[in-house]
Amino acid sequence: MHTDSVKSTTHYSQFAPTRILTPFVACYWTITGADENPATRIRVLPDGCMDIIFDFIGSIRLAEPPQDTNYTSFMVGIHETSMVEPLQAAPKMLGIRFRPGAVTSLLGFSAPEFSESHVDLDGVLPDFSRLVFSYAGDMNTPRKMVAVLERLLLERLGSLPDSHALTRQFETECLDDVWKDIEARCADIIHPIREAPWGQRGFRLRDPDGYVVEVSKSLKVLFMRLLDMGMMPEKVAERVGVPLEMVNGMTK
Repeated sequence: MHTDSVKSTTHYSQFAPTRILTPFVACYWTITGADENPATRIRVLPDGCMDIIFDFIGSIRLAEPPQDTNYTSFMVGIHETSMVEPLQAAPKMLGIRFRPGAVTSLLGFSAPEFSESHVDLDGVLPDFSRLVFSYAGDMNTPRKMVAVLERLLLERLGSLPDSHALTRQFETECLDDVWKDIEARCADIIHPIREAPWGQRGFRLRDPDGYVVEVSKSLKVLFMRLLDMGMMPEKVAERVGVPLEMVNGMTK
């Protein structure tokens, strides 16, 4: 997600989720600004993920606001090309970038992930949309916006059946060796090693208690591989959907 402008007071910020939500959420992001600037555009880059966007003051018109309010919320599907929309007011926007497939498992959105389109969130998850906007008065900084949203997602996670609510995550630098050992001994493989759209390789299985276990190549190894391919740190952070500070901190 980016903003483009000749001269703008618009600010884009990105935040990593708490670890228990990382199987579902790639990152949170906010766009805020003090002044309306017709030269400013919001650009959604194709990254294999879906976003839910909460627009507090009608900054963009992907969905019409309900009567007597400027609040809008919408789900943006997977795009193969960039989506560019003009900002029509000084922005106050909050977004969740979900891992592929995570919208269904976390929020119960029953339709398959759609592409090259967007949908009004009130039409599919009205209760969740209204719940987020009910805390608008507490969301006066980007960090507070993200903190409220993450708390609501954690509450949602806690209401799911245990077998779906908890994914036990492990990272290793020897993924292929671990897979060979697991493949020979485990009968309940959810999927073998595959590469996620953001570049991380991993596999999933179900343990005897019914919990999902995810084993992935470590993010540090992924960061180093992408850097060795010639990517700049900023592009690595954009590709993986993590803060730039995380990339720099893990590759020193």
